[in-house]
Amino acid sequence: QYKPYRPLITENTTDDKLFDNLNEMVIPLRDGHIAISKTGDLPASAKYSAFHQQFPTKDSVNLLRTVIAKNLSELGFSNFVKFKSTFPIGGFSSSEQYGYLQLNGFGGIPLKEFEKQLDEMSARFKDKKAVIIDIRINGGGEPAFVEAVVKRFSFETNIFTKPLVLLTSGASISAADHLSLI
Repeated sequence: QYKPYRPLITENTTDDKLFDNLNEMVIPLRDGHIAISKTGDLPASAKYSAFHQQFPTKDSVNLLRTVIAKNLSELGFSNFVKFKSTFPIGGFSSSEQYGYLQLNGFGGIPLKEFEKQLDEMSARFKDKKAVIIDIRINGGGEPAFVEAVVKRFSFETNIFTKPLVLLTSGASISAADHLSLI
């Protein structure tokens, strides 16, 4: 990528042109851990997905989350309990029969605190028929957080062994891919 693009960058290159050139340079890589964004709206490889075509900005993603919360409420799910983190990594809710776990990232909170909140979630989900795990908008994060989630739904730990439904999309990357595989 260096050879064709280096001559295009000079001391006279504007910020906008530099941004365009950098974006063009990384597109062929199609690497989920590389993104060039002025606004932070593109979670890594999500820009290559059909999901991004439908929800291209933070505002549109936030609107989707609002619709999800409204739908859950209309279906009898309790108020959404957000994980106490420095960025919105998700939370959980439950209805009489089902649990709903939204994971938007893995990090932004001390692992022990995250585990404590997962234990609270597990207690609420204990007698549910099934759980929906929603990672449709998950940019990944730390593997230890994935392991903490998996422990709550493992046959080995016998905490929750009923059916699980996993919602994923092209905006689920990195550690979210790992969760999907597990």
